[in-house]
Amino acid sequence: MERIFRSLLFRSVIICILSTSYSATILGKDPNLDSLKSLIRIDNTDISQVDLLNDIAFIYNKSDLDTTFHYASIALEKAKKLSYVIGEARALNLVSGKYLYKKDYDTSIQLNEEALQLVKDSSNHKILSQIYNTLAVNYYYMQDQARSIALLQRSLDESKLAKDSLSTVIISTNIGFLHLENNELDLVEDYLNESAEISEKIDYTLGKTLALRNLGTLYYKRGNKDKAIALYQKGLALSVANDDHFNTGHINLLLGKAYHENQMYNEALSYYFEAVKHFKIRKEDQTTIDCYFQISELYFDTQKYEDAMQYANLGKDLADTDATFEHQVRYSELMANAYEAKNNLPLAFKYQKELKSWSDSLYNREKKQKVNELERKYQLQRIDVENQLLKEEKAKQSAVISEQKTRTIAFVIFSLLASALAFVLYRSIKASRNYSTKLEQVVQQRTLDLKVANNELKRSNEELESFAYIASHDLKEPLRNISTFSQLIKKELGEKTNTKLDSYIGIINGMTEQMNFLVTGILQYSKTANARDYKPVDLNLICKNVQEYLKVQIDEKRAKITVDRLPTIMANEAQIFQVFKNLIENGIKYTTCCQPQIHVKYEEDKNLHAFSITDNGIGIDEKYLDQIFEMFNRLHNRSEFKGAGLGLSIVKKIVHGMGGDITVESMPGEGSVFKFTLPKKQIKEENLS
Repeated sequence: MERIFRSLLFRSVIICILSTSYSATILGKDPNLDSLKSLIRIDNTDISQVDLLNDIAFIYNKSDLDTTFHYASIALEKAKKLSYVIGEARALNLVSGKYLYKKDYDTSIQLNEEALQLVKDSSNHKILSQIYNTLAVNYYYMQDQARSIALLQRSLDESKLAKDSLSTVIISTNIGFLHLENNELDLVEDYLNESAEISEKIDYTLGKTLALRNLGTLYYKRGNKDKAIALYQKGLALSVANDDHFNTGHINLLLGKAYHENQMYNEALSYYFEAVKHFKIRKEDQTTIDCYFQISELYFDTQKYEDAMQYANLGKDLADTDATFEHQVRYSELMANAYEAKNNLPLAFKYQKELKSWSDSLYNREKKQKVNELERKYQLQRIDVENQLLKEEKAKQSAVISEQKTRTIAFVIFSLLASALAFVLYRSIKASRNYSTKLEQVVQQRTLDLKVANNELKRSNEELESFAYIASHDLKEPLRNISTFSQLIKKELGEKTNTKLDSYIGIINGMTEQMNFLVTGILQYSKTANARDYKPVDLNLICKNVQEYLKVQIDEKRAKITVDRLPTIMANEAQIFQVFKNLIENGIKYTTCCQPQIHVKYEEDKNLHAFSITDNGIGIDEKYLDQIFEMFNRLHNRSEFKGAGLGLSIVKKIVHGMGGDITVESMPGEGSVFKFTLPKKQIKEENLS
């Protein structure tokens, strides 16, 4: 299974990047190829024809490599005639795909190196991304994984510079595969999940399919075969719907292997034959050969030796047209095992000898490839060093010439500047004097305007405060009269019993009391913004005064109040009293089931005083936490808890007015924690206590 994953999975990921960025629009609209072909005129050699041919070549890349090669070759010829380097580079990249599948890696690398030379100094990040990606595939197959990873990372960087989400998806999947092969499974999942999320966001079917395929392989490696098969099935549904023979073939082959290992031979055989069908449509001989050998191995496992040899011969015949040592080794091994199982020892011995011969040849070839690879790396490094030395020498010569030119030009410029500078300096001084005079006049006028505005604002605030006081005083007078007359009515009734009238009088008294709360609260709220006469205030004394003020409520509910050692701060004494009084009073008031317990805590850092007041009351539902500081906002019926709904809004206004902030943390039935911070003033407050 591991060998099949290695030979199939990465190939399927990589090849999909070719020209993705340039054909995103065409892919998204699923164009009619006949209509596109009708736009081609063989005798026409303008740039649009090159782009069109490359687009068509890319579309066929999913289904027919020969046709891709055909159209890309025509595009290449036309691009060369026009000296259209982008079109030429793109065509070279597309043409290289067929050589990659034929395992002619040297030719594929050469074509992409040519493409890279054409565009390496351009800002066309899309084509650069594709070229680096295809080079990475070739070096991967040549077992130079370090260079492959480096090229993939460059490809990913270029795709991000191009803001090409489609390419980013594919390349991230490729990098994820390398981690998969190195068994870095956590990293694999991160890359594949990221690719899947981007694909889902931009509705990129190919990206979704690849993510599902590779996530399936990840789960297979982890031993979760059921999950792997489910992911393969989802990917298969997408590839079939998208007419993607490439992924349809590979996913069928992976499913066949999974069922084969689980000894579900009929299901496995069905998937193998379906894979063959799609690989034949693409004329993808190498993978078709792999399928034939998988089928023959399945028949061997089920002791159908004649069928096993039949499909082994089909694979061998197809491999003979593009023979590889690996296929010859696989064929000889299977035939030897089949004849041995049939007890035909002479033929089994014959194929064992062939197997030994091909295995030795394969070993020698791999050893030669390794030597050639080392030689190629050495030559590349030598060329890089020589190029670097030439660049440095050329840079030195250019620097000498440039320095001589610079000296001559600098002398001429200096002479001109010296003359101009004297004139400009004279004009600048004169203009500066005029500007300073005008600026001074503007500043004086703005200062006067600001003073007038401040006086007007101060007068307006004083009038508003006076109005609030008079209004509250005038409102309280009729309230007192209403309360008095309701008591007189009750007294007049004497001992006469009138349930309905008693109820009405009770309502009048309750509403009068509530109105009195509102008037008093509004007056307090209006005063909070105007008190700026800050002085040192000992908060320990403030909390003591609060407890004396609330003594009746504390005794009534047997409340227990504890206070940390508090600092002396710069504040308005009346305002800071209101803050602690309202928060402690809340903790006493909103408790129903137990003895109220309130704790005042203090912490500090370099710039802030931090206070918290914790209670064990009824708590607040999370959805109301943002509303409790609003004016008149009540969360409970007045029959349950009295008040005007202004206490917390007054606290918030005072804290914000002092440059601080206030928040609350609470859960129903678990009490509340009110936290507020105040900035430290410039004098050192700790020395005042």
